[in-house]
Amino acid sequence: MKKEDIDFLRELQHELNTQEDELQAAPRFWGIMEDVEYPTDEDHADNECIYFCGDGDTLTYDETVEHVDSVIEDYDKDIIDDWFNNVKNNYELEDLCIWIRETLDWDVEVAYSLDTERISTQTGCFLTKRAAKLHLAQNGYHYNNGKTYAMTAWRNPEFERVLNILQTMNIDDIKITEE
Repeated sequence: MKKEDIDFLRELQHELNTQEDELQAAPRFWGIMEDVEYPTDEDHADNECIYFCGDGDTLTYDETVEHVDSVIEDYDKDIIDDWFNNVKNNYELEDLCIWIRETLDWDVEVAYSLDTERISTQTGCFLTKRAAKLHLAQNGYHYNNGKTYAMTAWRNPEFERVLNILQTMNIDDIKITEE
């Protein structure tokens, strides 16, 4: 085995044997946890927004006001005056939604979402927390408030065996090759 591979194994073994376990049983690995919003009903919602049925966009109240501001000039003067004098920033979300439907003839409705976290499906597993943190430092823009998350590979005999080998092998007995 090449010297750099042996050095890598030595560093990995040290890390596996000394890193925090974050209250997870062995064998453990790290993934990335991120914030997500799931659709829900009004009674369980953390957020409300306006759902634009035609294109599937959801916009907050402020984003909706910005959007209407950007297109309102294409409507007749009475609608423009009503928007700027009566509606904009004076309506509750449901009333704003009704005004948009009735006045602008857009297919919109109020939508509700629940804030929660999930383990990201964009990445696999990391053997060390350090590797997961490095991945986040280099790729954090792919995640919504990403953070490392320790997990147990429960009843996974292959993973457990590989980690056990890595954690207990005598690396000094490995012969160095020239290639």
